Amino acid sequence: MVVVYKTSWITYGIGKMLVNVKNIGLVNIVAGKQIVPELIQGRVKPLRLAVEAAAMMEDPARRNRIKQELALIKEKLGTVGASSRVAEAVIAMSGQG
Repeated sequence: MVVVYKTSWITYGIGKMLVNVKNIGLVNIVAGKQIVPELIQGRVKPLRLAVEAAAMMEDPARRNRIKQELALIKEKLGTVGASSRVAEAVIAMSGQG
């Protein structure tokens, strides 16, 4: 998994002013750290995406770490009501709550 986010610079700038989070990918936000790479705005390039994906495919230890971290997130969120819990976590981290 590689999180890719690219939008107009105006939209991105406004979003950065309104929401103060370290990571932009939901999985990374919920984890409170970067589990999967994020390519944002100017870093979104086909070659960079290919390099990130290849690095994960070629490194079994890295893939296993990511899988373990994702399993912890799944456990943390549970099943019923996960969307609400994620929304609450994002609001709490952004200082809006």
